[in-house]
Amino acid sequence: MPMESFAEYQHRLKVCAAKWIETSGLTPHGKAPFVLQSQTAWRQNLLLPELASILDELQRMRKKSEQRPLLQRMPHSAISTQIMVFNLFLPLLARDDLDAIAGPFLRAGTPWPGPGVQAEFEVFANELFREPYKRPVSADLVLRGPNGPPVFVKAKLAEPSFSPCQTMKQGDCEGAHPGKQFDRCPAQQSRMRYWDALKSTDTDLSETGPMCPLGPAAEFFLLMTMALNDGGHFVLLTHDDNPAFLRNQGSRGWLPFVTSLLPESKRKRVHVVTLRRVLAALQRTKRHKDWLAAFVARYGLDQEHLANREPEAISRLLGRFPEAEANEVREIWRGKILGAKGKYDLMATAGFQRIHALLASHGLSRQHREWQLMDEYGQSLYRMARPVGTSKK
Repeated sequence: MPMESFAEYQHRLKVCAAKWIETSGLTPHGKAPFVLQSQTAWRQNLLLPELASILDELQRMRKKSEQRPLLQRMPHSAISTQIMVFNLFLPLLARDDLDAIAGPFLRAGTPWPGPGVQAEFEVFANELFREPYKRPVSADLVLRGPNGPPVFVKAKLAEPSFSPCQTMKQGDCEGAHPGKQFDRCPAQQSRMRYWDALKSTDTDLSETGPMCPLGPAAEFFLLMTMALNDGGHFVLLTHDDNPAFLRNQGSRGWLPFVTSLLPESKRKRVHVVTLRRVLAALQRTKRHKDWLAAFVARYGLDQEHLANREPEAISRLLGRFPEAEANEVREIWRGKILGAKGKYDLMATAGFQRIHALLASHGLSRQHREWQLMDEYGQSLYRMARPVGTSKK
C-alpha cells in the first residue's frame, strides 16, 4: 500500500470538487466537472457566498488605488488554491477570529503577530523585484499584528511545485547559475531585481550548484525574500496529502529541498502549516460548525486517506511481515489510531501496544531503527487525527 502519488492525489481533489458542485446544485463546465460553468460564477465557488461582498469591496479598493486585480485566472475552478484560501480565511475575517488558528502556526515555529491579527490577500512586491509580468509573484496572504513580525503565507492545493522563473519558462534563459555575477542573469539584464533583492536580505545562493535555483523554484525564493525584506517569516500552507511538497514524513519534497539551499541563518524563517492542523484548531473553538464539514468534504481532508499515505520505508518493513500481521497493523492504524476519541485514547494505546508486540516478535526493540520508523509513523497518524491539545472526553 504505497504512498498516494501526486496524480492520484490531484484526481481525488477533482472528484471531491466535482461532487461538491453536483450536490450544491451548481452548473459545471462541460469538459471539466470540477470547474463551474463560467468565470462570472466565482461567488458560487465560496462555501459562504454571502462573504463575497468582502471580496467585492477589496476589488473596488484595489482598482481605486490602481493595484493589481485581486482575482486570479481561474476563480471558477473548485480546486483553485486562491478560492480555497478565501474559503478558509474569509469566515475568520468576517468573525474577527483569525487568532483562533494561532496554535498551528506557533507549533510550526512561526511567531504569531497577535492577538489582533489582520490579513491582506494577494500581496505583491512591485518595487522589490520590478517584475513586468501581468501576474508577478505574490503572497496569498500576509498576516500582520501588533505583537510580532508579519507572516507571509503561500498556499498550495492542487499544484505539483513552486512556480518557475518566468524568464526561463519563456525560453530566454538556459537555467545556468549566475554565481556572484548577477549581470549574467537574463532577468537581471531585463532590469528585474531578483538577485539584488536576495543580496539586500543577505541571502547568498551563489554556492547552490551549476543550475540556478530560481529556475525551477523562483516563487519560493522570491516569497522568502519578500518576507525577509519585511522582517517577517514565510509559511507554506499546504494540503496534508500533497506529496509534491512534503513526503516521507517531511524528509523529502519541494519544501525541504529548497529550504536546504538557503543559508542556515535563513532556514529558521521557513515553516509549514497543514490544513488538517488548522481545521483541528478551528473545530476546537466550536465557532465555525456551519462551514468546516463542507470544507473537509470539498477538499478531501477526511481521515479515510491518512493511512493510505504510507511511506516507502514502512511498506518495505511491513513486506517482511506475514500478510496477516501486515494487514493487522494497517487495520490498527485505520481503526484504533485514526479513530481515537481524545488525547489519551485507550483504544489507540492498545493499538500501539499490539504493534510494539508484533515488532518484538520479529526481534525488533526500541533501539532498532525499524521499530522507531514504525512508531513514528503511527504517532504521526495519531497527531493528525487528534492534534496536541485535544481534551480527554
